Amino acid sequence: MILNSIPYLIFIALSVTVYYLLPTRFKNAFLLLSSYVFYIWAIPKYAVLLLFVTTGSYFAARFIEKEERPKAKKAYMAVTVTLLVLLLAVFKYFNFFMAEITSLLGLFGVTLAPIELKWALPLGISFYTFQVVGYLVDVYHGKTKSEKSFIDYALFVSFFPQILSGPIGRANELLPQYKEEHKFDYGNIVAGLQRFLMGAFKKVVLADGIGKIVGGIYANLHEYQGFALIAAVLLYALQLYFDFAGYTDMAVGSARLLGFRLRENFRQPYFATDMGDFWSRWHMSLTDWLRDYIYIPLGGNRKGFTRKLLNILIVFAVSGIWHGAGMPYLLWGLFHGVLRLIESLYAKAFPKREKTKNAFLIFLKRIKVYLLWAFSLIAFNVSTLSDAGYILSNMFKNLSVSSFVAQVKYLISVNVDPSTMFFLVFAVSLFVGLIICYFFDKKSFRLYSEDKSFDNNPLALYKTKPRWLLYWLM
Repeated sequence: MILNSIPYLIFIALSVTVYYLLPTRFKNAFLLLSSYVFYIWAIPKYAVLLLFVTTGSYFAARFIEKEERPKAKKAYMAVTVTLLVLLLAVFKYFNFFMAEITSLLGLFGVTLAPIELKWALPLGISFYTFQVVGYLVDVYHGKTKSEKSFIDYALFVSFFPQILSGPIGRANELLPQYKEEHKFDYGNIVAGLQRFLMGAFKKVVLADGIGKIVGGIYANLHEYQGFALIAAVLLYALQLYFDFAGYTDMAVGSARLLGFRLRENFRQPYFATDMGDFWSRWHMSLTDWLRDYIYIPLGGNRKGFTRKLLNILIVFAVSGIWHGAGMPYLLWGLFHGVLRLIESLYAKAFPKREKTKNAFLIFLKRIKVYLLWAFSLIAFNVSTLSDAGYILSNMFKNLSVSSFVAQVKYLISVNVDPSTMFFLVFAVSLFVGLIICYFFDKKSFRLYSEDKSFDNNPLALYKTKPRWLLYWLM
């Protein structure tokens, strides 16, 4: 069940209605039941795995907190975290590692029959594993108390708006909310619906619309050269943002309908002027997790500049393989690690260099960040390094208008309704949608710069009549 589907709209409407009708003491149990129904809807058997992880980590946290011997306490935490990471590795990376080992042995003349596990990846396992690991580490360090209520803890792990694709939550932010009494609040309903609508617009209209173009090119990659490949690379960065940010908006909006606040995941990332700035705005719940549970434990910037650079590289390598099992993802992570190394070296060489206030230079910096990001995302859309090589070696070939027009006609005939009128409406809708989102982001960015507590709900920024016009446009 995906968030932009009719079944989910029915599901969330029923869940919100029943939730507010129930007595307070039954509400969390009902949300837990709803979360498991939501999860079972996709692949029922993996609900057992989710329950296993939940139960195991619940008792592990209790043991960690009660243990007074420092070495034993650390051992409980280390063993539990290791088992969780191994579980994730088996399901997500086993086939990748076996393929790489087989290829490596082949270089030395050793032939090994391919070993491949035929199972689907459990939904949300990357997200709920990181969330649980963060909870266990926080309990170990005394940053949060272990949760006594199994129902509340199980809800923390499986809360349906966020379990599939985040945002990755923190125990000290979510668990206290499960203790609060949530009564029907008209303001929460309006804000939740507005946020959900904005997310659905980004996902269904913009991401899926752009995806028709990008997906069509990547599906027949070797039929395209020049401007078509450049367009696919540049547009995919927009598609990914609207897809992921749209999902986050729908998740945050769904939780808000029930009276809960989830972490924000995006703060206008394409307004960033360097890659460090970009990563403070993009998938923030993951970036913060990597900083708190990998970068800082490795020493952060406390053990010298060289160690800092190594830690940055390790963090981005982990980020790469977290996003997907495959060499392109690892190289994507290392590429961004190298970019951050370059920026760190530059900052060290010119420590007193002031940030420019020139609007044109700021614009150029934002373009630079976008181009670097779009270029790196080639790794997300290819299954092999050879496909990535084809794009890189052909995107600047045959840069003629006639060739581009011919390729656009081919794309329309294969992937889009051949009706010229349909295509024009489709293109205009995307263009208008991009303009709406740009001005939303621009206004939100300005307000967030002035007030860090600003609720990222751009529809609420407009008066009633303009807002209803926007509703109809979307």
